[in-house]
Amino acid sequence: MYLSSTSPTGIRFLASIKQGNGLKPSARAAGIGKETGYRWLRERYLEFRRDGTSPAEATAALGFVSSRLPAWEAAVSGATGRHHLQANVEDEAAFWATFEGGKSLDESALAGGVSRSTAYRWLHIRFDQLRSSKVTVKRCQALLRVTDQRCRSFERERLARLAKERNTAAAAQHAAVLSSNRYADQALASTVSAAQQRRTERDTKYWQLMREGKSNAHACRLLGMHRRTGTLLRRANGDSLVTRSATGISSCHSGCSQSRHQ
Repeated sequence: MYLSSTSPTGIRFLASIKQGNGLKPSARAAGIGKETGYRWLRERYLEFRRDGTSPAEATAALGFVSSRLPAWEAAVSGATGRHHLQANVEDEAAFWATFEGGKSLDESALAGGVSRSTAYRWLHIRFDQLRSSKVTVKRCQALLRVTDQRCRSFERERLARLAKERNTAAAAQHAAVLSSNRYADQALASTVSAAQQRRTERDTKYWQLMREGKSNAHACRLLGMHRRTGTLLRRANGDSLVTRSATGISSCHSGCSQSRHQ
């Protein structure tokens, strides 16, 4: 599935880069590949440069520096937004001037020096632009002088493309939510509160005192906690020290009793 840098996933990825996170962690958190991340960074860099920002300002706004920047910078001057195989702007202008002057499609294509298929493609693009501007289908048909069948074909393809874009956006949103949940779970799992850290340190010190032979009451008094807290700690850990101590005391009493009776 092709994802755009303006998709929810792309926005999350670029925001993570802007916050100072590395490329790999940001791509992993967004659920994308490293090359997809590079593509989005390149697109964003070119947008900044086309808006008139300097290379230094563009990298600062992007929050990312890469060895690929010279190649990206070389693409700034040649980036016009048109496909490299697309006809010249002058040819297209000549076609539309002839067509809007009332000439037929074939005559207009001849004036622009393009094929009939290219002329139909331009009609299709103009149809989509008009429909995006809320022009009715009937009005588009009158302006472009196309048949009912071709007009219906243009509209059907436009609706299919819009449906595909909506599905792609929904899938991207779903993927972004899933990756956000994974990222949040990882962040929560790796976060330990100050209170939890203090309790862990206190428990460690408590067991150290118990191993040194201190009583529960003495250890709790040294650590500034209630004696019942120490009792709960011992119960939670199977009361192993208490069991060993009780066993040792019982053995001692048994041995002492036997020695007295002998």
